[in-house]
This record gives sequence, structure tokens and C-alpha cells, in this order.
Amino acid sequence: MSAWSTVFVTGGAGYIGSHCIVELLEAGYSVVAVDNFTNSVNGQGGEAPSLKRVEKITGKTVTFYQCDLLDKPRLNKIFCEVMKENDCYQLVFSSSCTVYGDPEHLPITEDHPTGSVTNVYGRTKFFIEEMLKDISHAEKSWNIISLRYFNPVGAHPSGLIGEDPTKAFTNLMPYMAQVAMGNKPSLTIFGGDYDTVDGTGIQFNRIEE
Repeated sequence: MSAWSTVFVTGGAGYIGSHCIVELLEAGYSVVAVDNFTNSVNGQGGEAPSLKRVEKITGKTVTFYQCDLLDKPRLNKIFCEVMKENDCYQLVFSSSCTVYGDPEHLPITEDHPTGSVTNVYGRTKFFIEEMLKDISHAEKSWNIISLRYFNPVGAHPSGLIGEDPTKAFTNLMPYMAQVAMGNKPSLTIFGGDYDTVDGTGIQFNRIEE
């Protein structure tokens, strides 16, 4: 473990955030998390149900603040001062594979060109990456990494944290799980005339390979 013993996690009550916190706690780090519950479940009194389950999984405590990152006065109360003023230059950005846009080649590698993005979500992630790149070039003290997720799915082995079943599913895995548990009668695969071995979406063939 590095000399930095405390990690600050934004969106900590969400799907990816809560899983990251489990890994950080189990690696020996202390965690301070914030979330405004835009994309996560809000408990009573500003508590985060997902983080209570994280504490149950790990047996460790998470320091949590309900806060909007655009609320600067509130952030300053939590941080005391901004990262730079506290001599903290370590940053991990939760990015997305959408920054690659339409791929020039497959499989996509980390050095694949970015920027040919055609949707708002992807362009937002791309612009933030570019701003962070400018910061790191201007001030060499910064140590910044962007994690570009490719459709994260699944849940913690304990079953206590995972995708929110009360919201619309955005990937295939929850639908498969619903069929396996008998909650849905069948799984619909859209498209049967693709130029693939079985005529279905090429994503399925890549999984088999």
C-alpha cells in the first residue's frame, strides 16, 4: 500500500463506486465518499444503503457525506481546502470506453486514438480527460489516471451490492439473471440476420471467442 492511506471516492454510493470502495477497504485504505444520490438509492437521513452493505461486507467503516460536487462551499467544508492547497496530487478519473468513438481497429488498445465521439456522454468524458491531461502537463506534481470502463456488469460475490433492480436495466446481464431466476419467461435477442456465424449480434460471438 502507498503512503496515501485515505482515498476520496465521488459517486461512492453508486454501482461502480461501491464496488471500488470494497476493494479499497480490503486493500487497507480508509475511504471518504460523497454522493448526491442522482444515480443511487437515497436512504433515510442522508444515509447510503449501498455503503451500509459495503460495511457489512468488509467489516470496516466508510465516512460518507451527502453532497453535490457543484456545491463548492459544501465541498470546502468537507475538504477544508481544495486538493492542491492540501498538497494532494493523486487522482483517478472514472472515464469510459466511449472516449474512443468509432474504433479504427479491434481489439481496442489503450493507445487507440480518442476524440471521435458521437454522443454527449462520451464527449463529456473526453473533455474531462483532456482537461486533466492539460493539468498534468502544466504541473508535473499531478499523478492522474483515467479508467475507461467497457460495459461493467455483475455484482459482489456476497450479493449485497450490485446493479439497482429498481431502475431500468442498461445491459444484458440483469436480463439474463431475471430469466435464470424465473422472473422473466425468456430472453429476447434482437436481430437475426447479422453477418455472423449464428446471425445474432457480433458481441455474442466475441464472448464465445
